[in-house]
Parts: sequence; C-alpha cells; structure tokens
Amino acid sequence: MPSEETKVSGAPSHAPLRSYSLSLLQERIIKAIELRRTIVHYGWIPFIIYISYTRSNP
Repeated sequence: MPSEETKVSGAPSHAPLRSYSLSLLQERIIKAIELRRTIVHYGWIPFIIYISYTRSNP
C-alpha cells in the first residue's frame, strides 16, 4: 500500500533517503576538496625544495 506522500507527489518512498545521501555525498566532496587545497597550500614550497635537491648535481 503506497503512503500518502507517494500518492501526492508521485515520488517513490525512498526519495528522501536518496536526497539525504546526495547531500551527504556533496558534503564529503566539499570536505575532500578543502583538504586537497590545504595540502597543496602548505606542501607546495617543500615539494619544490625537494624536487630541486633531488634533481641537482652537487
């Protein structure tokens, strides 16, 4: 027996769960991008120094 929400909106009963998981996924993606930006921000200069030391001929 379909619920009232399904009858009225026509959306399946699992639609709220799907939108919740999409918002959770979007939040995780945003956090991952922020983490990547932080790593690049603080790791850029040490990376350049490392590359210059490993590629140089003393």
